[in-house]
Order: sequence, then C-alpha cells, then structure tokens
Amino acid sequence: MQHENLRIYLYSNSPVFRNWIESSLLSAGVRIFAKPRGDYRSQTLDKNFFNCLIVDDEVGGEEFDRMIRVPTQKGFEDMKLGIAPYILSQLPEYWNLFSSPAPETPRGHHVVFLGLSTGGPAALEKILPRIQLNPKTIYIIAQHMPAGQTRGLVDHLSRKENMKIREAAHLETLVPATWYVLPSGVHSFFCVNQNNSPVFFQSGNPERLHKPLIDLSLYSIALACRRKLLAGILTGMGSDGALALLAARDFRATTFAESRDSALVFGMPKVALENGATTNGIDLEKIPDFIHDWTVSSRENSDVA
Repeated sequence: MQHENLRIYLYSNSPVFRNWIESSLLSAGVRIFAKPRGDYRSQTLDKNFFNCLIVDDEVGGEEFDRMIRVPTQKGFEDMKLGIAPYILSQLPEYWNLFSSPAPETPRGHHVVFLGLSTGGPAALEKILPRIQLNPKTIYIIAQHMPAGQTRGLVDHLSRKENMKIREAAHLETLVPATWYVLPSGVHSFFCVNQNNSPVFFQSGNPERLHKPLIDLSLYSIALACRRKLLAGILTGMGSDGALALLAARDFRATTFAESRDSALVFGMPKVALENGATTNGIDLEKIPDFIHDWTVSSRENSDVA
C-alpha cells in the first residue's frame, strides 16, 4: 500500500519526550506530522490512517504494524540533530518526504563510509593498508557479519597491518584518522553533537536481516554530513546500502560502487549503479587512490579549515 504522506502517532507519558520528538522531526524537515492526543493503548488505532507509531522505551503494550521505540538513554538530548536520524533511518519508504537539516556546507569533519557484505573482509584486507588516513577525516566500515565477529575482524586487521582501527562503541564520539567498524549483531546509526562531531549509537530496533543494516547507518550519517561524505558500496549479495546511497547522492555526497570487474559478488554495487545512486563504478585496486583524492580535494574546496 502506497502512502502519500507519513502520519505519525506519538505517544509517551512524558510531555517533555513528546515535545522533544516533535521538535526534532520538524527541524529535520518532516513535511507532514500528525500528533493526536490520548493514550493509544486505550483505543483502537486506525491502522489505515496511521502508518507509524513512536513511543518511548518505557511504554509497553501491543505491537503496531510500524512501531519505533525510542530509547531515552543519556546522550540523545545533547545531539545537535536530536533523535531525527534514528527515527528517519528506520523509514526508508518515506525518505523522500524529508530534507536534510544540515546547511549547504555543514561544519565538522569529513567522513568516508564503506558498506560491504560477502567478500568484504578480503576486500578490506587489500585496500585499507593502502589508504592514507587524513587527520581531519573520519572513516567508517559497515560489514555484514554474524553477531560478535566484527571484533575478530578488527583484531585481525590491526595485528596484520598495524592499522589504526577499532570497533565503534555505543555513545562514542568518533574522532578523525581512525577506522571504525560497526559492531555486528546490532543496528548502528549516527547523530551529530554540539561540536559537529558524529556520535555512534547502537540499537536492537528494527528487526531486519542484516545487523548492521547498511541502509540505516548510511542514511543517518548522510543526513548529517551531506557533501562532506564519501560513501561507497562494495562487494556483497542483495541490495543493502543502495537505497541509502541514493539518498546520500541527493544530499550532495560523493558516491561510488565497486565495479563488476573486481567485485567478488556483484550484487549490492550492481543495484547501487542501476538505481542511479552513483555513476562511479571503480575497480577495487583503484579505490584507495579514489578515497585519497577525495579527502584532499574536499578539504581544498571546503570553507572549513
């Protein structure tokens, strides 16, 4: 069923929570936002009208077709972009309703984001040692792996290549000149704090096949960074990441996908190229130079030192 607009029912016992969610979504450019009053648990919701229910993590009750449970742990309140990236990144079919809250030239660090699946660890082993880390650029890797196995990937790469790489930690503020691997078994997304630095969050919501889901992580960082983001989709089966890469392109980020000639599995990058998310199909061996050239040129063309 296609909906022309996103209709949200927001419920919490806390008026502060309700105001916080509403203001965050409005500041993120939500064009249609409905907030009926009353307790959703004491009435029958018209599921043909409401297509999203947002509640805090203290609210129980029956599940809704689309329920987003917002965690209220310490940290969210300090986010410059509020909770919007967390909510919006879970609504891919409605991304076209939103505009980026970031200015045309957002301040803060540049970010390189790589999304990979099948064949990813071997590809990373080939290219990461050849990528010269820029002191003002943050580097993020989203690799599909079974729960708990990204720690082994980080340990392997750091021992073999003596790389500056680590697994991202919940509520961690990301710093430049470091590779961050998103932990497997959980979903990951990003907000931006008052210092214009990305902060990493973990969540068990929503229920999707891949954890981390590249679409969720990439959309949230693209929403914040826009033209200061370089995002690439490399080898992997399926289509994860292609939708968010298209959104990143619309936010004026630089996008690319691994070429058919070098991808071990030409699934995810194939979809990204076919859906118009990028016109840059790049061989694996040329990706390090492509990343380096972008970090240099993007700094030279930036109005932020």
